[in-house]
Amino acid sequence: MRSLHPNLHRIVFALCVVVAAGLQSPAFASGADDLVAALNYPAYYDSVASFAIDASLERLKTDAGLSDAQLATARATLESDAAAHKKAFLASVAAAYGAKFSDAECTQLAAFYGSPLGKKVSGSQQDMQDQVARLTREFGMQIGASAAALRQPAH
Repeated sequence: MRSLHPNLHRIVFALCVVVAAGLQSPAFASGADDLVAALNYPAYYDSVASFAIDASLERLKTDAGLSDAQLATARATLESDAAAHKKAFLASVAAAYGAKFSDAECTQLAAFYGSPLGKKVSGSQQDMQDQVARLTREFGMQIGASAAALRQPAH
C-alpha cells in the first residue's frame, strides 16, 4: 500500500519526537540532564548567547548602520531567538553525554560535580588546561632545541 505522502513515516516520527521532547517533565529528567545542570551549561549558554548577541548588534550597528530603535528591536528578536534555542541546546548537550555515559554514570557524575570537590575540579579546568598547554609548548621547544643541537657538526 502506498502512503499518501512519500515521507509520511518520517514526518510522523519527527512529530512524535517533538511532542515527546515537549512533554518531558523536569521531574523525570535523565542523569544526563542532571549532569548538564551540574556542569552549569545553562549559565554557559546564557553567557555565550549574550556575547553572540552583543557582537551581532555591534556588527549591525557598524556594518548596516541600524538606528538605536532598530538595534533595540534587533536585540529583542535575538534574545527571543536565543531563549527559544536554549532548551534544544541543553537537550543536545545532554544527548551527547548520554551517548558516552549510561544514565547511572551521568547521575554519578552529576553528584560528583555537584559536590564541593567536583565544583573545585570544574572551576579549575580552564586553568589546568592552560597550564598543560603551556607545559606542552615548553616541552616541544626543548625537543626542538635538542633536535637543533643534533644538527650541529661534532668537533
